[in-house]
Amino acid sequence: MSNNERESGFGAFLAGFIIGGLVGAAVAVVLAPQSGEETRSKLAERSVEWRNIVNENRQNWAENVNQMGQSASNSLGGIDLNALTGKMSSQSAEDDKTES
Repeated sequence: MSNNERESGFGAFLAGFIIGGLVGAAVAVVLAPQSGEETRSKLAERSVEWRNIVNENRQNWAENVNQMGQSASNSLGGIDLNALTGKMSSQSAEDDKTES
């Protein structure tokens, strides 16, 4: 394939790409259901709605986590979780060393 053939093939591709982009943009403008300003306004309204929903759910989630923590603590009846897992605090480890 010669350089001229490659250049003409690339030129045709580039021209088709540009023409296709222009036709697509024109079709989008003609078929758009609303103006850009209306779209931005709706997006702003939706973002406020979603932010409120997230804030409400975040508060509910925090309450649920606190309730689960209290429930777990009550279920254990004051059992030291560190003792259950075999871990010792640094203070109790030091106390054990001084007692020995």
